[in-house]
Amino acid sequence: MAIKYRKPDSLKHNVTHSSMRLLHSMVLQGIHGLPIDIEIDTQPGIPSFTIVGLWDASIQESRERIRSAIKNSDRSFPLKRVTINLAPAHVKKTGSHFDLAIAAGLVLRENESREAEERLKDTLILGELALDGKLRPLLGALPLVISAKRQGISRVMVPRSSAEEISWIDGIEIVPADCLNEALTFFENGIFVEIAKKECGTREKPIRVPFESIAGQARAKRCLIIAATGRHNILLEWPPGSGKSMLCCALEGILPDLRGEENLEVSQIYSVLWLGHDIASRCRPFRHIHHTASAVSVVGWGKYCHPGEMSLAHHGVLFMDEILEFARPVIESLREPMESREIRISRAHGTYAYPASFMLVGAMNPCPCGYLGDPEHVCKDTSNEVLKYRGKLSGPILDRIDLFVQVPRVPIGEIRQKSDGLLTTAEAKERVSDASRIAISRQGKPNAELLPRELAELETESDALPLLEKAVERLALSLRAYHRILRVSRTIADLESSKKIASAHVAEAMGYRQN
Repeated sequence: MAIKYRKPDSLKHNVTHSSMRLLHSMVLQGIHGLPIDIEIDTQPGIPSFTIVGLWDASIQESRERIRSAIKNSDRSFPLKRVTINLAPAHVKKTGSHFDLAIAAGLVLRENESREAEERLKDTLILGELALDGKLRPLLGALPLVISAKRQGISRVMVPRSSAEEISWIDGIEIVPADCLNEALTFFENGIFVEIAKKECGTREKPIRVPFESIAGQARAKRCLIIAATGRHNILLEWPPGSGKSMLCCALEGILPDLRGEENLEVSQIYSVLWLGHDIASRCRPFRHIHHTASAVSVVGWGKYCHPGEMSLAHHGVLFMDEILEFARPVIESLREPMESREIRISRAHGTYAYPASFMLVGAMNPCPCGYLGDPEHVCKDTSNEVLKYRGKLSGPILDRIDLFVQVPRVPIGEIRQKSDGLLTTAEAKERVSDASRIAISRQGKPNAELLPRELAELETESDALPLLEKAVERLALSLRAYHRILRVSRTIADLESSKKIASAHVAEAMGYRQN
């Protein structure tokens, strides 16, 4: 007679003794959000509160924030064995924005309302709780919500203080809340106070150095307009006092406005660091860094690799005044991002990728004392000192610079002349913007970002390429230099509204290369 095995009652899964709830949140990795499932389980037994799932200290400390916030909101904290699982377990979770989701799930654990359960399941919940139950501003709100939208999430709950930052995003319902009770009111009754949609526009930014305030320097101004149009790297050189720094600062006012996708990328990077980029202004970043900056601050810093100055200058300008005073590792760290237009940083906790499509603008003196080549002063440095000083700019870095400009000192007579007839900031920006639109409509990107195969498809006059090839052979230039001259030539042609690259455009572009 066969004996049937009977499973003990104690081993049967009995859902009536468990209150399991699944909620949704996200964690930032770089400027991208990864979905995180929050599983809440309450069981009878000695009261305890445990969080598992590869968390950091900010999440472990959230237990006390959540407990106090619930009690100070006149809600009851469950006197049971509470287990919170943040899944998937192999992903490192950082940040305090899981507080609101966990607190809402615990308070509503006994809510049998079908509508409340559906709202909890269909809402991405983000927010850090204060001890009194209020919600604090959310770090990285913009990249988190944009990632949620791309993953098909249709509703997100955020602190009201962070709602304005994401209010311009279409296609996703934004539920703002000031405190835990407001959030619970939405889940229980579906009631919340909507926010006004924000529209992206063009807001004027104060001009620090007007273009028309710079007397003379016609060649340098021409190069700045070319660089701003095609997003080309530029280096200005001459003894001190000739106006190099002033010219570079004037470049900020003539940069074309950010396009939609560019504005989105820049705003996400600044949101990660809570720097508050004004998305309505469409102004390109202009990062003026000091020569004492470390390589870590330029590349990316912190345990989890926050974006550095190269990424903060994405779609804008990285201005390195007195570039030869920077430490050599800082300068050499620019090599790969100047070509790949992104930066990948590997740390013990993982690899982080940030966009870094910046335009390098540098200013330098020719020697340590600054007066090498100055007809009015005598250089006091030896040849070895000059070679060592200038050696900080290696061949690979120089090869990546498109425009080399010498900025001679302006005679005092020209400085005292009136600025009538000089190109104003508004006029220069209009020229730059018009030529930039030509390039974008033709290829969808600025000329500096054209790939070699795309350069081969550019329209040229019959004598343009032979002239360039002959110059490359005679001057022993690299293939990279050949491509960069061709990109600058295309930008000069765009400024003249020419459909084809002519030999005159190539000749001018070659004149800006360093031999």
